[in-house]
Amino acid sequence: MRHLLIGMLTLSLSGCAALTYTEPQTGSRARVRFVTDTVSPSVLKVYDGDDCSGAEHEWMRLRVGTLLRGSVKRLGMPLWNYHDNAAKEVYVSNDKPLYAMFWGNEIEGSFHYQCGVPLKIQFQENKDYEVRYRWNRSQCTVIFSEILRNDAGEHFAQEKEIFNNKTTTKDSGCQKQFTRLRFD
Repeated sequence: MRHLLIGMLTLSLSGCAALTYTEPQTGSRARVRFVTDTVSPSVLKVYDGDDCSGAEHEWMRLRVGTLLRGSVKRLGMPLWNYHDNAAKEVYVSNDKPLYAMFWGNEIEGSFHYQCGVPLKIQFQENKDYEVRYRWNRSQCTVIFSEILRNDAGEHFAQEKEIFNNKTTTKDSGCQKQFTRLRFD
């Protein structure tokens, strides 16, 4: 029974559209590349409140490999070095901070590992960023970088912040969101 439930969960994660986020067409916005290094699907969920409260919006599912109904989404940002389904580049409004959780899982034999990282990021207008989810069974992280250009015209990523899966009292709502049973 447990294997059936895990199999259904994995199928539901890999079978949904890779990008459900609707980008702002006007206004103050930044270009953001969301990336994962996982073979199993990773999910980016965005919340109205800073403690993962309010409405939950699934923005995208990413993975290194095939995604059903997956599509390439690029804006021409520099430093692209990813499988097409492992990264999506989108416009994000910078009117308010982004409250989100990057979540991933892995099934190995009869074991199911999962790891979620709550994050709060404020983007600046007309800048390029990368938000990268890194998987590890013991601790997953999200690395937030700004993509810059040096005097020689070469692009590079400058790490701004690292988020990890350790939650505090302030984001205990995020812990509740992470641990609730999901069938979507």
